[in-house]
Amino acid sequence: MAHETMEKLESGSLNGGGYEVCRLRHDEKEVYVILVDFSSNPTRTRRPPFKKIYSLLEKYADKRLILAGDFNTPLDSVYFDPIRAKLKNAFETAGRGNADT
Repeated sequence: MAHETMEKLESGSLNGGGYEVCRLRHDEKEVYVILVDFSSNPTRTRRPPFKKIYSLLEKYADKRLILAGDFNTPLDSVYFDPIRAKLKNAFETAGRGNADT
């Protein structure tokens, strides 16, 4: 019988938004998920929230990792460049349809 667990490891603020880091386990396999919700206010800078995301990517760099959420930031933003250097964008790799959703 499969054994599954989810554990919330940390959470915090992202300049008007927030994030959570969870560890999911299925039998002996585990994956870490970073869930983000950036502020939708276009006048708020994206620098502090992305800086926090970069530090989380470093902290969990040796883990199987999924970064997901609502970035409220254009996909061609330079802020995504450091993320793309570490992770693959699922839609860019295999998706089709409306990329923004």
